[in-house]
Order: sequence, then C-alpha cells, then structure tokens
Amino acid sequence: MAMDHNRKNYTDALGGLIRLAVCREVLPRAAYDQTLDTGMATWQAGAQWRCPRRWMANALGVVVLLGVTVVFIVDRIAVPSAEVASLEQIIGTVETRVANDMDWNVLTHAGQFVNTGNWLRTGPGSRAGILLLNGASLHMDHSTELVFDSGSSIRLLAGKVYVDTGNGSFNTRASDDGVLSVATVVGTARDVGTQFEIQYINDVYRLRIRKGQVNLTRNSDEVNNVAGEEVIIDAEGQLTKGRVAPDDPAWNWAESVASAPDVDNQPVTVLLQWVARATGRSIQYAQPELETEAGRIILYGDIRHLLPMEALDVMLATTDLAYEILENGIILVRLKTGSIRSFTGD
Repeated sequence: MAMDHNRKNYTDALGGLIRLAVCREVLPRAAYDQTLDTGMATWQAGAQWRCPRRWMANALGVVVLLGVTVVFIVDRIAVPSAEVASLEQIIGTVETRVANDMDWNVLTHAGQFVNTGNWLRTGPGSRAGILLLNGASLHMDHSTELVFDSGSSIRLLAGKVYVDTGNGSFNTRASDDGVLSVATVVGTARDVGTQFEIQYINDVYRLRIRKGQVNLTRNSDEVNNVAGEEVIIDAEGQLTKGRVAPDDPAWNWAESVASAPDVDNQPVTVLLQWVARATGRSIQYAQPELETEAGRIILYGDIRHLLPMEALDVMLATTDLAYEILENGIILVRLKTGSIRSFTGD
C-alpha cells in the first residue's frame, strides 16, 4: 500500500513536470509511460525508505534528471513544418531562425521559402517583401521582428508590417482565403479583406487601415475599424483614434517591397490594377472607351525591379496612353496629346 501511494505521488509530480515541459506540444503516451517507468525504477532502486533525508535527496535528483530527459524527448518530437510563404524581395539584411535555434541566418536571395515556426527580422535600413501561399502579401519595414505561427497567423514582436490580403488576382498560388491575423502583446488584428499596417515600437501600438476593415481584439473586447482610421494605444493602454488617407505618403515605404505582377504579354489593365492597389489610389478614365482600349493594349517587359509609379511611367511610355494625378489623388488615364487614336465609333 505504501509503495502504491508513493508511486501515485511520484506519478503526479512527474506528470506535472511533463505538462510544464510540453506546454506547446503533446507528448505521445508511449514516451510518457517509458519516461515514467524508467524514472520509477531508478527511484525505487535508490530509495532509502528508512532515511527520509536521503529519500528526499534521491527523489529530487531523479526529478531533475527526468526533467532534463523529458525536455530532451519533447525537443525532438518533430512538429511538421509546412511552407507558408516565400520571400519575394530583400532590401538590406534579412535574417531567419527556427524556434529552438538562437543562431540567426542571413537570407541571401528572393525565392526562399518560409515555414511555420520561422522567425524573421530585418536590420536597420532593411526591408522584406513576403508572399503567403494563401494569397496575402506581407511587407516588413526596417528593424522589424516577427514569427510565423501558421500560414494565416503571425506574431509581431517589434517593428512595423504592412498587410495586403486582397492581392490574389496577382498571385497564381493564391487560395480563396487570404485572411491574416497579426498578434502583438497589445492585441490581435484580423482583417476583413483589406490593406493595413501595424507598428509596435517602444510599447506603443499603432494600427492603420488603408482599405477594408480590421477587427482588433484587445482584453477580450473586439473593436471594428474601417478604412481611413488610425488606432493608437500608448504604453499605459490608452486608446485614441485618428484619420489617415489611403494615398498618404506614410504608406510609401511599403511600395518598395510590393510584389509586382508579370505584365509581359498582359494588357495595360493588369498594370493599372496593381498600381492602384499598391499605391492606395483609384483609377479613372478620361473617356469611358479608354478602359476597353486599355484592355486591348498589350505590354512587354519586366517591372519587378520598379516601384509602382515608376512601372507606370516606363510601361505607358510605349503606348498611346498617359496619366495624371488629380488633386484628390485619383490616377486619371487619358490619351497622349497628339495621339491619332479616337473613339468616334469608326
């Protein structure tokens, strides 16, 4: 009876230790039982039932040993790591590491995949453009660090990110669900088909919505925020709201790592749609017929090394189309002066 009672106490203590060690992963039952049996046998062999102090010393030593053993076992239980994104653009220094490895490795070229559990960080003056397999795009500003918990969830530890979950029309790998949530210690932002930016620096949180809607969950409360709104939560937890225009220059940093479409052998409308999305502007045509004409004009070339407005300048230079930016920020597409094209029905 005493032995059964001691085993129960021992099992309870070890079970608690194992649960602490595997707080993020479930230990297989076979591994649990093996660890328990091994530790129990060691305990019984060295236990001195007539000497309480020695018994306690032996028990403590076994528990410490088992703690190391359990952590060792858990650390080697393979958790499937799936590809969730690819690195589209690198400016400066971008580094990555896996969850249990403290060594950072420099990412040297675009096209490398990002897996679940990967940490990414950008150095001073550096940026990164990332394309998720679900169709969303993620831009990292300088001095930013984050973790990919899954293909639709990241944790922002510090810095600033820009998210566009409506980029599916330019991504051949996109699924129907480009949703992405961004968690910080302040709260979790979940998009509803949108473009937004989150900055978390020196305990100050800022959320800006360019298009669509973002639901911010904070202290079990959910706050809905719509396009044009800015939410700031200071270090004391005070929340204030402001306004930000979709074409405000504050968004410009994200354009430097925007994932450009392949416009080679594509109509001008593909270019215009991307430029509008990347810059937060709207497209209008000086004449209704021009939209149909833009769908007929085929472009040739590569714009992946150009900023959105640079790409628009370069590609339209080879056509009869031109543009101007109106006072309200709209991009007005028109015929070039002196163009022989007309829309008189002939």
